[in-house]
Amino acid sequence: MMGSSKLIVPAHFDSPSFPADNAFSDVRWELGKKLFFDPILSRDESISCASCHLPEQAFSDEHAVSVGVEGRIGTRNSP
Repeated sequence: MMGSSKLIVPAHFDSPSFPADNAFSDVRWELGKKLFFDPILSRDESISCASCHLPEQAFSDEHAVSVGVEGRIGTRNSP
């Protein structure tokens, strides 16, 4: 069930399928969104997933490698 979710699929994409034992729901969507933007999951609670995976840039960033906790430079970029 897709409910009133914000899941938007471009017309040229196939509709996503979800396993019966892990069905899509608005509650799970909102939890995932909350966790994605919450810095409490990082070691020092300073950055969230969205710090590198920028929604406005197709969930990537313009850096060659990502900057992590305490300003440490990583070895990969955010795809």
